[in-house]
Formats: sequence, structure tokens, C-alpha cells
Amino acid sequence: IDMMGGSYRRLCDLLGGRYIEFDLRKPVRMNPFAGEYSDEQAAYWTNFLYLIVRDPGTAAAMSQEVRGVLTDALKSAFARKGGAEVFLSDVAGILGSLGDLGARLAARLRPFVRGVGVFGEIFDGPSTLPDSEIPRFTVFDMTGAKDHKDLLAPLLGAVIQQIQQFVAAPHFRGVRKIIPIDEGWKALKNHSGEEFVEEAFKTFRKMYAAALFMTQDIEDIVRSEAGRAIINNSSTFIIFKHSDESF
Repeated sequence: IDMMGGSYRRLCDLLGGRYIEFDLRKPVRMNPFAGEYSDEQAAYWTNFLYLIVRDPGTAAAMSQEVRGVLTDALKSAFARKGGAEVFLSDVAGILGSLGDLGARLAARLRPFVRGVGVFGEIFDGPSTLPDSEIPRFTVFDMTGAKDHKDLLAPLLGAVIQQIQQFVAAPHFRGVRKIIPIDEGWKALKNHSGEEFVEEAFKTFRKMYAAALFMTQDIEDIVRSEAGRAIINNSSTFIIFKHSDESF
């Protein structure tokens, strides 16, 4: 995951990898609701929706009332589609019919609805990510979202889901995997990013995967909630020249 972008394009080309760039002028679409309904998936989808509909700038936990309405909308969307792929606009349409709270949540989804909102091409509709065999080197370039606070949290959440599914896939269990997070301080400023970093350092090794965290300042790690997980679960530290004040 390249939080600032551009640093890995040439390397990716040289290695014949896949470079996934999120640019509103030529958007790549990920459908977060692809797949069959299950309680485990519904929990992720509900959390993903909350990244969009929550009050801007808050990291407050989701209330049970909001969780219930979002979950009901998801269940209804999958039931209505009868096995066909569910899209964000399907969920938004149902939310609008679930009372005052549902209508308010649906209104917050509008910027992400295709044909309506400025971010409508990012999550609403069939995925445009290549579904061919995963190359050995894949870069998620997050540059296009860094100036859009409303987009960064759900986009990072969707990318995190892609990575978690890849790491946990049974046919990749015996394959060594490395997940580098460059300019990681940017991820730590985001609640979803911080949770992902903590989980990666605590659990990925069980699935034959390693997380690498790269940042410019030791304080980025020390000041964060995920910093303890990074420090306690890392066997190797590479520290370049810092000022004396950094220590």
C-alpha cells in the first residue's frame, strides 16, 4: 500500500506487476458487496458502510441503532437481488425506505452512488479490477484519495478487505506473502488504517505473511494506538539517520 503514491510505479513495471491507481479522472471500481451473503461478510459490509455514513472527522463507534438499520438494508438488498450481484446503489435505495434514520443514512451515501455523486464510480457497480491470476507484485496507489477525506476512509477499508481476503485465502496459505505499507503515518491517521496495521502485525504471521511498516519519523509509531503492536510483533527494525531529539 503506497499512501502517497508514485514511488513504486517503475519497480512494478520492471517486475511485471499490477499497479492499481485510484484516480477520479479514470477511476478503478471495487464492489465491496461482491460475493455471497454471510453473517461474517455482513459485519464487514456494515462497517464499510459506516465509514461512509458516519459524521465527518469522528472515530466514534457505531451505535446499535445505526448498525441495525445498515444490516437490515444489506439483508434486504441481497434478498431482493436473488443471487445477482448487489451494488451500493441497491443498499442506498433500500435504506431510504427504512424510516427517518435510514433516509439520513441514504443521503450520506449519495456522493458514492453511480450517476449521482462525485465518487459514484469508485464502489457502485461491477468491479473493474482485473480478475486474472494475482501477480507476484501488486501496488495500491492511494494518491488520488489523499485530498478527499470523505473518500480515503472507505477506500482504504475496501483495499484492506482485498488484502485480508488474499492473505487468508486457503490456496495461498503456503505461499510467503509480504505486505509493505509505505508512508505508513498516513494510514495511522485513519481509524480503519490504524486497525488494519494492528491486525496485520498481530495476525498475518499465522497465515505465512509479513507486514512491513515504513515511515519517516519514529514518533509516528510511538504516538499511535497501533504502535505497540508494531513494536511488540516486529523482529527486525531498520532505523536510518535521525536527529538526537527523535530518541
